[in-house]
Amino acid sequence: MSTIIASYAPEDASGISYVDNDECEAILQTFSMPAEFTIDRIDVKVCRLGTPGTVYATLHTFVEDPWQLGPAIVSPYFDGDVVTDDIDGEWVELTFGATALSAGIYALVMHCASASPANRIWWAGTNGDDYTNGDGYGYRPDYEVEFWWVNDNADYAFKAYGPVFTPPVGRPTTKRLIAAARNRLYYEVIE
Repeated sequence: MSTIIASYAPEDASGISYVDNDECEAILQTFSMPAEFTIDRIDVKVCRLGTPGTVYATLHTFVEDPWQLGPAIVSPYFDGDVVTDDIDGEWVELTFGATALSAGIYALVMHCASASPANRIWWAGTNGDDYTNGDGYGYRPDYEVEFWWVNDNADYAFKAYGPVFTPPVGRPTTKRLIAAARNRLYYEVIE
């Protein structure tokens, strides 16, 4: 059983930013974790145009200054040809083995190698910089050097999950950690 440890999932999220190999080769969403955590699943809200093929959603460490994207920690993927073509999108579940990570900033990168202007994956989000725990970025391949830019007008919908905390035997508790965000820990009262 897993519980949400970080998310940006507004009700009005719809397909606003797309991945193709012409205008935008990849997009990413950062999120910050103030304490050590374990992650075992990420859900993304997406829709498609045409048949974009395999979509990769890799998780990386991220440093803002100087800007640096670390190596992939996990590399789940899904078949972009079978997700909805409805602009409201659908949640796609990406599971992988439980991975313990330290506090810091992480980036979820969406990329599909066979995309084109007619065959795209759209990552749902909102217009505006509403998510205060991270930023959306895009990548353009048409420059001489790798070029990522912060998209001040968008944040992308995701949910990151980790295992439910189980207290050690002999140590009773009346609450369970459910999320760590914005330098705060959030607990659920156990009845």
